[in-house]
Amino acid sequence: MTVIQDMAEPAVRKAAKRIAERADTISASMRSHPNTFEVTEVAIGLPNRRGGRRVYAEVRAVTPNGGEAKHLDYQALNLALDAGRMTRLGA
Repeated sequence: MTVIQDMAEPAVRKAAKRIAERADTISASMRSHPNTFEVTEVAIGLPNRRGGRRVYAEVRAVTPNGGEAKHLDYQALNLALDAGRMTRLGA
């Protein structure tokens, strides 16, 4: 189990980095003062169906905002999720 988690971590880190980069681009196109995004955490801890633990990454806005800006940051991250799909990591 530990070996598989260690093997998966670089792929999860790479996917999270691509999501953050894509969210930066999307945020820049959505508003005049874009926010930047970064990978804040990559760790093992979320449970899976078989009782093991998943490797996960957390991507956050560098400058957290409230109100409409927070909604735009959330929307940018949701639109950027496609950049982290495993089928795209080979390129």
